[in-house]
Parts: sequence; structure tokens; C-alpha cells
Amino acid sequence: MIPLSTLSSKRIQGDAKVASIDNPPPWVAIGRQFRHCPGVLTLGVRPSFAEYESWEKELLFSGRTIYFPTQRFIEILHSSGIPTYPNWRYYQYIGNKFKQTLLFQALDIPHPRTRFYWGARKAGGITDDFSFPFIAKIGKGSSKGRGVFLIRSQSDLDAYCKTNRYAYIQEYIHIRQSARVVLLNGHIIKAYWLEAGEESFLTNLHQGGNISRKPVPEKILEMARMVAVKCGFDEVGLDIIQNGDTCYVLEANMAFGTKGLEESGMNLSQIRCDMLLKGLI
Repeated sequence: MIPLSTLSSKRIQGDAKVASIDNPPPWVAIGRQFRHCPGVLTLGVRPSFAEYESWEKELLFSGRTIYFPTQRFIEILHSSGIPTYPNWRYYQYIGNKFKQTLLFQALDIPHPRTRFYWGARKAGGITDDFSFPFIAKIGKGSSKGRGVFLIRSQSDLDAYCKTNRYAYIQEYIHIRQSARVVLLNGHIIKAYWLEAGEESFLTNLHQGGNISRKPVPEKILEMARMVAVKCGFDEVGLDIIQNGDTCYVLEANMAFGTKGLEESGMNLSQIRCDMLLKGLI
């Protein structure tokens, strides 16, 4: 690999064809997250590998780490033994509460009691296992606090079951705040509290929640490090609550919001770039 000093940011980003398999850039990315970072050749997402030039495909399969391989190409690169950042788990678990819960349960990671149900009679099974109130979620594809419901009655449950073939049901822990801990490759970048608004039980900023500047206890930070390492999440925003002496991880957010960082004067793109240049990711 040639030294970073021999390739300028302008050359790499402005004209990708100055690079070749004989003149490789220091880093190669497919997604656009590093497009402003010096030394990174961003190839971009194309319909298939056939759309890349031969020297570009050689770079992609040369054994070097490929940054932000995207959902389209992660499985091919992973099955070919090509290291990536983020790794395959990022794409495997992004936006899928069902899979995340199964992972937390398998690894004995503290997580609110959660069960899944399906079929025409699922509502009866749910009320056999849970007493009102409890939480129901859209288990796949929802974000920004959408698809999370506080089920207070049978009518609430019937309405949820009518529009959801698979039910994701979780115990309701009456907590008005959750900690968001952002980690990149095991390094905590930022931790802050999210507090529910007056009209909602949700702490998510898009659902009326607010950022609190109160310090996040070390106990929660240690749990976040443990979860990130144990689950293999190398870029994640973990939502963690504390109920008495017990901490629970609620969810792993791969495509997390950046407002909490920005309010502290932090820029995620710049943080990623700085860590890349320092060899931390």
C-alpha cells in the first residue's frame, strides 16, 4: 500500500481513474460516507460488479478492507472473505428488531422480556403471556421511533394485530429516559440521555423526546462496550435503560440520528475520517 502522502484528496475524489491496481489508493470505499476523506477512493454503488472496471474489481477483491460495502454487496464480499467496515453484522441486523432480540437472547444480554407471535389467533396468545399495558412494535423496517405502540387495552391490541402479521411484544418498563451510546469500532464517541416529552412515552427525538446533558453513568457505558463487542457491532447507537440496579439494551441503531452529536459540535463524517486516518477503523 502506498503512503497516504503520495495521494492527494483532490486526485482520489476528483478522478478515480488516476488510481489503478498498480497505483492503489490507501483506502477503498463503495458507499459515500468517506467521499470527503483524503486518501479514500470511493467507487460508488453500481447495479452489479459487472459495472466496475477490471482494475476496480481487483481492488475490491484484493483482500484489503472495503469501507461501507452497502447492503447490495456485503453478502458477496463477506462470503468471499473480504473484510469490510462496517462488517456483515451491521447489515444483517440493521432495522430488524426480531433478529436483534434473538441475538440478545442468545448471548444472554439483558433485554426487556420479549416474545413473537403470528397467526390468526395471536392476540389470545399475547394476553396469555402479557398483562396490559405492554409494548408492541413493528419488528422490521420501522425507524425514528415510529412503529412503537403502548398497548393499554384489548382494542389497542386488536388494532395492532389487524395491521401486523407478525407481532413483536415486549414488557413495558415505565422509564422516562433512555441513554443513547454511539460507538465506532468499540470506541465510545458520545453518550447522552433522551427524555420522553410530556405527551409521549417515547424518548426518540422524532417522537417528541429531548436531549438531556446529564452525565451517563459508567455502568451504562460499560454495558454499551460489552454489547458492541459481544454482538460484533462496529458502528452502532445503542439505546439502554436503567431500571433500579438493572440495565437493559432496548435496540441497536445502525442508521442512528446525529442530532445528539451535532448539538455537542461533533460531526460524524469527520469523526469517521479522523479515526480512519489514525488506524482506529
